Amino acid sequence: MASCPRCQRPVAVARAQCLYCGAALDPEAIAAVVARAAAPPPAPLEDRTLVLFDSTGLDAETLARQVGISVLDAAPRANRGWQLHRIVSPAEAAEHVARLREAGLRALSVPAEEARPSLQPERAEGGRATAGGLEVRTPAGVVVVRPEAVLVVVAGSIHRERQSEELRRGRLTRTLEPGFRFHVHRVHAPSPIEIDPEAFAFDEPRRPPTSSWLEIQGWVDRLVGGGAIDDTFRFVPPALGVAAPAEKRDLTRALVDRPRRPGDAAPATLDNLAQFRFYSGWRAAALRAAARG
Repeated sequence: MASCPRCQRPVAVARAQCLYCGAALDPEAIAAVVARAAAPPPAPLEDRTLVLFDSTGLDAETLARQVGISVLDAAPRANRGWQLHRIVSPAEAAEHVARLREAGLRALSVPAEEARPSLQPERAEGGRATAGGLEVRTPAGVVVVRPEAVLVVVAGSIHRERQSEELRRGRLTRTLEPGFRFHVHRVHAPSPIEIDPEAFAFDEPRRPPTSSWLEIQGWVDRLVGGGAIDDTFRFVPPALGVAAPAEKRDLTRALVDRPRRPGDAAPATLDNLAQFRFYSGWRAAALRAAARG
């Protein structure tokens, strides 16, 4: 992976400046990011295992020493709960878990398949807050979510970039407005409910609120009853891929992606939604595995 010439951190986002320090990037490094986004997916999850460790209560220096990474890499992962260490074969996973435990860490392995349901979540099309929780409409029907049924809520910002001829020639277009997602994981349901504030139809009040994100954020805060929403995805460098086409009900995305002149091809949009969904999936899988002991 290409690195920034100033801070040496990996180039994970197709933009003219380093995401971390703002230094100018080599056009070849930017092109490599675009190429990775179009690369075929890795090995199927069915035969892979996630190796996780718990960083709760650990500072960056302690975590770096126990895991065997640099303090710079450990800083965004310190005291952030469960962290993904490796995606390996089951045999390799056992070795990694043993090594992490010998170093004094709480570690476990989870079949990667347990994170798969988050890659195809139940998408909330609309709904309302109720006295007892949330009532959301999904393609499969109405789902009522009560606080006692919630395992965890994972939230994260969705980074967006536009890929075009200018980008492929080394000239970058402007960054698009970010999106946002809430994943409501339930104790007894494998797939989370995914709420996209940009594409959510409010049943009550009939007039949309001033900020869809703030309205839903308030709903989710009440749903977890004062507990913490997992927003640790903000510490993860974005890994971009080609975004799914905008649906008709997603007006904001549809306006952004449409061609500017008749006959022009719409520029491809890159985002890290797939990365967020996988992150959300393994975070929930870690909590389920930890509860099983």
